[in-house]
Amino acid sequence: MLEAHAITASPFAELYQKALDRRRIHFRLELVNFFYGLFALWLHPPAEAQREFRDWAGSGFLAALLAGLRVCSLLLVTLAVLTSAF
Repeated sequence: MLEAHAITASPFAELYQKALDRRRIHFRLELVNFFYGLFALWLHPPAEAQREFRDWAGSGFLAALLAGLRVCSLLLVTLAVLTSAF
């Protein structure tokens, strides 16, 4: 016959406790995420600043796009060489 302390010290009790701990951590992170989202919305710039930023970002878009394409192509060639069988 099993004793009561043997049942409470089972591996399932440990797994259940770990699951509870993970859920508590997940819930706290969800709360932090919610309040961070509210804070980010509060920091949202006004329409004038958005227009200025859009003009500033649009002026250098093509150069940034070409630089990104160059880096991506070099990365793909490097990965192809490293993963190819000699």
